[in-house]
Amino acid sequence: MSQTVNGPDVAVVGFMPQIPDPAQQPAVYRNSAWPRAMDFLLKSGNPVPAIANYGDLQALINQQEFRVVVALRGVSVTWPDQTSPAQVQYLPPDLVPGYTPVRIWHNLGGLWQSWLLWYSRGVAVTNVAHSATQQFCTIELTVRVKLSWFMNAAQAILTWHLAPSAIVRVSYTLHRSGATQIEFVGSDIPSQQYLVGWNIVHLHDMCTITGPELNAFITAGNCLDAPISVKCTVP
Repeated sequence: MSQTVNGPDVAVVGFMPQIPDPAQQPAVYRNSAWPRAMDFLLKSGNPVPAIANYGDLQALINQQEFRVVVALRGVSVTWPDQTSPAQVQYLPPDLVPGYTPVRIWHNLGGLWQSWLLWYSRGVAVTNVAHSATQQFCTIELTVRVKLSWFMNAAQAILTWHLAPSAIVRVSYTLHRSGATQIEFVGSDIPSQQYLVGWNIVHLHDMCTITGPELNAFITAGNCLDAPISVKCTVP
């Protein structure tokens, strides 16, 4: 007997917290070996995304105020019978490299104001794969995103290290029983919202990372993968 299981939409939104005042920036960044670079990083931050549906996600992409977006929608797996391969369907995933806003900040009478110069689009390498058995199907989305050549050169001047690739990976498993398991993993930078059914199920805040974690990210190496240390599994 044919059996079809549908799964919820999932998404990851990566962003940098926007903290222009050096006095308000987390100590791990202020006290790093590269305080000027970290100040620039947090001055290039984004407003915290507010995503309640796919339309909001598309609006965010158009606004360019994010560092990476991954979204998977319309997932459906059909098992025709007890022996035939599963039939897997989903809409084309959103795998979008984000932007670095280049802003000039001024403190005018205690009020920080900025002027946007441009958005520097990042570079991404993406991969989508799925596999299925008679009992479950797994879809895996991976995005490796790094700075544009210009921003990478600027980072190298400030830190003496070319930027690594930040990573976001989603492993989405639907079981024939109807159960769903979704695993999100990512690097320490940027901050990441993990959404299932357009509800945030976990927030990774890059302001809470440790000094060794920050050092490991910055020094990971040009075009190499940053360490993966963020992990969330639903349920």
